[in-house]
Amino acid sequence: MLDRVTKRTDLKDELVTIVRMLTKQSAPIKGDLPMPEAEPAPTPETTSK
Repeated sequence: MLDRVTKRTDLKDELVTIVRMLTKQSAPIKGDLPMPEAEPAPTPETTSK
């Protein structure tokens, strides 16, 4: 039996943890992703190839 008390704001993370545990998957990766680097807009010279 699994007995846990979870705040409403943390419910999604808790459900992900339980589902991954039951399906024997590794722990989910948590953290902030770095901001993507800005790519220059394509120019006609680079898109014509």
